[in-house]
Amino acid sequence: TFLQTAAKRGHLPVVELLLTYGADLNTGPGDLYQGRTALQYAAEHGHLHLVTFLIQKGADIHSKPAQTGGLTALQAAASRGHLEILRSLIIEYKADVNEEPCKASGRTALQAAAENGHTAAVDFLLHNGAKVNAVPCDQKGRTALQAAAGNGHFTIVKMLLENSAEVNASPCSSFGRTALQAAAERGHSKVVRLLLESMADINAEPCRKKGKTALWAAAEGGHFDVVRLLLENGADI
Repeated sequence: TFLQTAAKRGHLPVVELLLTYGADLNTGPGDLYQGRTALQYAAEHGHLHLVTFLIQKGADIHSKPAQTGGLTALQAAASRGHLEILRSLIIEYKADVNEEPCKASGRTALQAAAENGHTAAVDFLLHNGAKVNAVPCDQKGRTALQAAAGNGHFTIVKMLLENSAEVNASPCSSFGRTALQAAAERGHSKVVRLLLESMADINAEPCRKKGKTALWAAAEGGHFDVVRLLLENGADI
């Protein structure tokens, strides 16, 4: 909608004008892939002043995300590492730090922050009750550890392990990866080594749909150092 577009760009005067003329503050994302409400867009793009304004005008901070690639306002802010917005939503407006992800390609706030390498946001969320082992969504879901490992965020992987992240958490059923499989697939040898030292199952079964073992994923990607590391540590050929 026009309101969602203006909120995404951070145009507060335009948002105010549209609301004056009757724009619906809480129009949902519908069935759009990665659709957002006005508040979700403002949170995702770091517009703190607009987030505050929209909430004060009655925007629903718990509005459901789009079913595919959707994010709540809190999850959207976490995905971009907007720490001040996270603080505002959780501390001032009592957003649920453990809001469930959408069905496909969804992320909890912690999963989103971990996936995108936002160390300060991960630390803040953990200290405010985020579940480190929250179950991922069914399709292309990731636990926080799986998400961080897949993108090679070593510091966050270490932080999550120190906060009792399950190193061998099962992958989601469709396009899922264990933490080790995710790191191996992208060739992140430093993360692979850390996970192996943390007792990751080197021969964990792949998920049912589009799954890969760690060795399969590394070999397919041509990641020589990771393939060698896995073989030296007992990966089945």
